[in-house]
Amino acid sequence: MRFSPRRDVGLLLLLAAALAALALTAAATWAALNVAIGPGAFVLLILALVSLPVALAAILYATSFWLLSYRVERNGLLISAGLFHLFVPMAAIEGVYAAPTQHNPFRARALRFPGHNVGYQLTPRGGPIIYLATARPQDCLYVITAKRTYAISPASAGAFLRAYTEERALGPVRQWRESVRVAPLLQMVVWRDYLGLGLAGGALLAGLVLLALVFWRYPHLPAQIPLHFDPLGRPDRLGPPQQLFYLPLIGSVVALINFLLAIALYRRERLLSYFLWGSAGVVQVLLIVALRSIAG
Repeated sequence: MRFSPRRDVGLLLLLAAALAALALTAAATWAALNVAIGPGAFVLLILALVSLPVALAAILYATSFWLLSYRVERNGLLISAGLFHLFVPMAAIEGVYAAPTQHNPFRARALRFPGHNVGYQLTPRGGPIIYLATARPQDCLYVITAKRTYAISPASAGAFLRAYTEERALGPVRQWRESVRVAPLLQMVVWRDYLGLGLAGGALLAGLVLLALVFWRYPHLPAQIPLHFDPLGRPDRLGPPQQLFYLPLIGSVVALINFLLAIALYRRERLLSYFLWGSAGVVQVLLIVALRSIAG
């Protein structure tokens, strides 16, 4: 039987935060497009680039919180929240109680505001309390296992307790394992290959340096700049300074293609993925050298 959580202003607050981040992204983008090209425009562009993933993450989190539900069946308790599902087997559940277990309030790591209570808290015996609820700690139900305690907030605590008692009496037909199943998108967010992160992060940083140098040098350039040199190093083609922006554009296209290929090949050819991330960074460095040759 599926139970929805209590609903309060928590979801509205999350949506308001997501909309505020989107508004910041739109404002920063508009300002960057309407100011003179220079360091100020670069700062606004970076602000827009940073606030966009923050806004998308806020929307994703608000959606997952909206989808939060608790399903109790004879095999156990399933806590679902959009991109992840937490399985608690019936055999592992020692009891479900309406009062909070004794815990140390100074060791809480939870984000709590009206209608939102997500995080964890250590107990004196060392086992954590995992909060996946919309109610205050004193209003939650506590599902206790040997490893940890789960704090939940079904809209009808009495109906949940009755359903739990009935389903437990039936006995499981499948043996669950106490675990978390995460969607592939969320697995990418919590990726822990530090070498891959370093190579990809280095390529992104080099690309930002290239873009910053173009914005920094642009206001000080003449109306015509050398864009090509003959074998003797003499400029043989001039053009407007706006064409310098082709350099970060080329770097972005190369990085995007390499990153997509690296992600697609990562599970089968990890070394090739490392090479693609690394070569994307090398391309950015070569373009920085080309920029310094053109713009000084």
